[in-house]
Amino acid sequence: MKNSVKRLLTAALIGAMAFGNALPARAEKAPALNIPTMEDVESIQAYTDGTIYGTALVQVDVTYKDGVDLSGLTADSYVLEDRGTVTPAYGKVAIGDVEVNGQVATLKIDMVSAATANNDLIYSGKGAGMRQRNSFGAMVTGPWYRNPEGQIFFGKEDTDEYKANETGMGYQARPNLELKLRHCDETEESSACMADEKGQFVEGGLWLPQINRQFGEGGFISFAEAGIEIPTTANKEVVTDGTGDDFVRGYFYVPENYDPENGAVFILQGQGICYWQLPDGSNDEGTGIMFDTATTSWKNSGAIVVEIHDRSSAGPGEYFDVYDFVVDDANVIKYFKETYGITGNLVVQGNSRGTFASDILIKALAGRPYHPWEQAPGRDGYEKDKTLDKSVYDFTIDKYVCQNGDFGFNMSHIWDEDDFKAIIETGMQAWVFDGEQDTNNVDSVAQWYALGGAEGSVRHTGYPSNIYYFWGESDHSTTRINGWYFADEAFYGPDVAVDPVTKELTYGEKLADGDKYTLVARGNANGSSKD
Repeated sequence: MKNSVKRLLTAALIGAMAFGNALPARAEKAPALNIPTMEDVESIQAYTDGTIYGTALVQVDVTYKDGVDLSGLTADSYVLEDRGTVTPAYGKVAIGDVEVNGQVATLKIDMVSAATANNDLIYSGKGAGMRQRNSFGAMVTGPWYRNPEGQIFFGKEDTDEYKANETGMGYQARPNLELKLRHCDETEESSACMADEKGQFVEGGLWLPQINRQFGEGGFISFAEAGIEIPTTANKEVVTDGTGDDFVRGYFYVPENYDPENGAVFILQGQGICYWQLPDGSNDEGTGIMFDTATTSWKNSGAIVVEIHDRSSAGPGEYFDVYDFVVDDANVIKYFKETYGITGNLVVQGNSRGTFASDILIKALAGRPYHPWEQAPGRDGYEKDKTLDKSVYDFTIDKYVCQNGDFGFNMSHIWDEDDFKAIIETGMQAWVFDGEQDTNNVDSVAQWYALGGAEGSVRHTGYPSNIYYFWGESDHSTTRINGWYFADEAFYGPDVAVDPVTKELTYGEKLADGDKYTLVARGNANGSSKD
């Protein structure tokens, strides 16, 4: 599914763009003649799928009434808008092409770069700029969220439209997009709105309920939808501020005619997109899986795929004295292993904070002592006084995908020498990814081998900033890059750029399997210094 979507999204040309410059404005064309009106429309259907920016709009079908002339329709015949990620303000969704079949006009969304004019290649270290993109049509918000009543919280001060975001929460999965559609010669008031001012889908209007191609029958579904009830340590008896739950939350996918030898992949996401819930009921259910394609890109691998909604953002301090995500995660793995009779590899994939969590989970399953607070580097005042009962959790992790985070050592020192040795003895293998201006796992990979890791048991990959920069993403966005490009294509080395027209990667020189390369960092981030 991902490859076909990628081809669809990259088919439309956006014009020449010199690498390193902001995306140019779309050239305005003269409106086509005989453009219909919204009164000629019978229904509108939106489709989302995986994109570089996560679950986002890829297609809109506009069905017109019988007899309406559609011969003059082009991409410039429409104005399609949605709220942005940087701010909740509306902006245009780029339409790449329009195909007409009978009375249906299919609007194909153009996968343009959402990088803003503020986007800078060197964004860390001396003289740094910033990375910024503002995408429209993406399911997950940026630094803003809605409460259950539909009030938007954004910015530092109250305005007529928004309340100040005093909680600092954001990155929330919307229940649906908030699209507006009209023809180019119609007024804004003529727009057909998918959602009301509170973000809720408008029943009985022109818009049909959106179709999310990654989810539902044959795709990913939530634990709750499937009736999976795995008790959580963040239960309502111990978490009394209204943010507690009875069961662990998450999403999963099981291939048709699943073969237990194909194993399972368990994804732990980053701090900002982990599950959070406020006392007023505001939460970000679904954000982790919709934020990027780190999870959904595994769909056709033959493995069961599970995204666990760890709750790391739901309160610091004493919260981790009662909430033990390691127990929750281990119980999820145990449930799927036993329910589906898994005999193949158990894979853990971590992103950012999810790598800290993975490190702790991996060593706990190797029989080593741990504490949930270890996921916060530099945190003091706790003892590693917890262990998992190996007669209950009689398995270890076989493979570890560590993306833009910590391979047990580089920032957090979660693994001491005895932890390294215990994990090495389990036979675990790992693939570690660092962005050029982001994390640096060189020393931790060296530590692995110095303490007895088998030759070739850890692979270490560094990506150049060019790939991230094109899309307005920081070098801390490896899950986006892997999900979009490298889930099913090889990485041939750092001499690479993104073609501004096709969005595909172009290499000056392709390295062969096993070749070594040097990645020279053009800046530092988060205290990480690379040669």
